[in-house]
Amino acid sequence: MNQFIEPQSALRPFWKFAYTAGEVAQGAATQRDFRKSRMEWWQAKKQETMDAIRKEGIEITESVADQLVAQTMSTYGGTRAVGPQVSIRQDLVRQLSECQQKIDHHRRKVDEYNAWVAFLGRDAIRGFGLELTHEDWQFFFGKTE
Repeated sequence: MNQFIEPQSALRPFWKFAYTAGEVAQGAATQRDFRKSRMEWWQAKKQETMDAIRKEGIEITESVADQLVAQTMSTYGGTRAVGPQVSIRQDLVRQLSECQQKIDHHRRKVDEYNAWVAFLGRDAIRGFGLELTHEDWQFFFGKTE
């Protein structure tokens, strides 16, 4: 084999695939539906996380010094106590943040694929021929599992 000849996979960016606009619209609809299902899964996970925060994620700490200051404040008119400190478990905060980021990501993808479905699914161009690159194919027909 000549060392200057590129393997076929190296030519992948130059490959072209023939599809009709209607076929690509169907691929976009499949991608949209997949993204919508992922968004809904993350929304359920977000709700589950918020329920966990409400049920078990809030921590309240009160130091002994605060209790002592509170007792002596009324007697001597001293400094105000800071009071109990409320915090949310950081693992749940991170989980909630991840859920929201995933929801936003999938929502943007649903909107993007909706636009492609609306454009490519129009009767006027449904049969129009398109040439897709490998990257285009991945976008419209790539893995949805």
